[in-house]
Amino acid sequence: MTTWVIAIDMAADGPLGEQHDMVLASVQPFLESLPRRAAGRAGNVLASELLSSTGIRETNRYLLLVDVDKPSPRSLRMLAEELTTVLPAGTNVSALGEFASVARASTSQLLAW
Repeated sequence: MTTWVIAIDMAADGPLGEQHDMVLASVQPFLESLPRRAAGRAGNVLASELLSSTGIRETNRYLLLVDVDKPSPRSLRMLAEELTTVLPAGTNVSALGEFASVARASTSQLLAW
């Protein structure tokens, strides 16, 4: 399994909360459709997760993590281009690359104070 990482930056143009809602309305149906697409030789989407920046910000920034069965740089680029078409005009979409897990820490235990 490989994880594709795509950055989404939407410049501030009005209330950020409204822009956030617009991004979710555009992206969520798109992401839900990906695992249902016909299977190909590589780059078949298994799951996806959209992470949003928090706190005070001047842009709506997101990271899209897409788990796929096999690496495919071409499919990653095509997905980033397709994502651009469903997002509001002026949104910057960048394919950051393909990532694989190389280490994982064990679950931490909370200390009672």
